[in-house]
Amino acid sequence: MAESKGEVKTLSVDKSGFIETLEKCGNAHVMMLRPHGFGKSHLIDMLFQYYDKSSAEVFNENYAGSYIRMHPTPLKNGFRVIKFVFTGLRGVAEDSFDDSFRKCVADGLSDFVKRNSDFEFAGAIEDEIKDDPIFAFTSICLNFSQQFPSEKIYLLIEDYDNFAYDVLFENRMDLVFKDVVNDFYDSIKSVLNVTIGRTFVTGVFPIELGSLFGESGQTTVRNLASFRSFANLTGFTSEDIKYLITDYVGKGRAKRSAEEIMRDLDERASGYIFSPYGSEQLYNPRDCSAYLHGKKNADEIERYQKRLNTILDLSQGIDLKDLLDKIFKKSLLKLTNVTPFLKLSLVSSYNLSDLLSLLFYLGYLTMAPESIKKTGAVALVCPNKHMESFFRKYYEEKKFDQDDIEF
Repeated sequence: MAESKGEVKTLSVDKSGFIETLEKCGNAHVMMLRPHGFGKSHLIDMLFQYYDKSSAEVFNENYAGSYIRMHPTPLKNGFRVIKFVFTGLRGVAEDSFDDSFRKCVADGLSDFVKRNSDFEFAGAIEDEIKDDPIFAFTSICLNFSQQFPSEKIYLLIEDYDNFAYDVLFENRMDLVFKDVVNDFYDSIKSVLNVTIGRTFVTGVFPIELGSLFGESGQTTVRNLASFRSFANLTGFTSEDIKYLITDYVGKGRAKRSAEEIMRDLDERASGYIFSPYGSEQLYNPRDCSAYLHGKKNADEIERYQKRLNTILDLSQGIDLKDLLDKIFKKSLLKLTNVTPFLKLSLVSSYNLSDLLSLLFYLGYLTMAPESIKKTGAVALVCPNKHMESFFRKYYEEKKFDQDDIEF
């Protein structure tokens, strides 16, 4: 099962066992948040192939050699799946955002209709999807419930928060209360548990978008990002990395020894823990793949630095020098809890809890091993030297007193 893909070649590990965990977690509508590069697209693809009825005939082929192939659940291929992918929304101009958002919705609906030829939609479906995809979504759901009263739809949403990057990092406040976004999530809420039986949403950080995502404590979609049972849902374990490196070196692809590669990856890609009860540190799959295939993305590094600078610059009333000193000294940064949902209006400033939470969600900080057990609170640390380098560059550019820090 692929875990890292995109600009670099795929590295593969089997994460299908978490399908069992997902079904047993007691929540039908869930959100899974992870920093960039941790295989969220893989999760969406895995769930789509596993649950959609149209993939039933190729189940054995898709999951050959996997855990779930030998341990299928009762819900296997038991849904019609609608998948919305909002990956391309970042950086869309203001005058074209509404059209781009609606196109993402329309693409998901058109794909659903094509895969379900037995679904008879009342009216000119393609025209309605094109003219008003959000209204068409509600219509499709209501028609579906009438035609298939014993069935439910599984809703998958990839990168639901993508447009929020422009709000937080580009000062695009015109996007904060976009009617098209709120209307879309309101339409989902209206058919949840009527037509939509299960929901799985991925993103990087949690933002409030009406009652579906955190408004007034009435959260409908449960944020499982820090739950112990999902701590290793994404990312490579040390055993995964040892296997991948052994295979890589054994096939003659590497000029360095397995020990040297492991040491480099420990500095560049490791150290991530996503549960305050967890102890097993994970590796970022994208960073591992980039290193093993000799890729260095200068644009991505620049984006990481720019985002961190923006976040820290907006932190008012916080002693940043003291915070950065603690990060460099690997001191535990304690907070009561990671902020479950952030308001986009916080673009003007962050308090310490929101600042640390945002740095955690974006991958600049991670949870310390067994932080609850050791400190009685959530405790954050910098995961590795690669992430630390961004803090150090900011520290140097701001010309803080460096007497106490060894660079």
